Amino acid sequence: MKTVKYFFEKIGRNDINETMDNLIEDGIIDSIEIMNLIQEIETYYEIFIDFDYISPEHLRNFQTIKNMIEEVLKNNS
Repeated sequence: MKTVKYFFEKIGRNDINETMDNLIEDGIIDSIEIMNLIQEIETYYEIFIDFDYISPEHLRNFQTIKNMIEEVLKNNS
């Protein structure tokens, strides 16, 4: 989860933590922050994240983001 926290810190959102749920539905992050987050993940892992992964269910909270990253990494290997 530290890595997910790192990505939020990189986009200037130090206030987001792993206890938060419904990041999109509750308006905690917006579309610009989502794209910045995806870009940070892609740069960090040197991967491309398909548009299908950029959805509320994959970006709901730290755990779903972590799961998405693991799935993308698995599919890119």
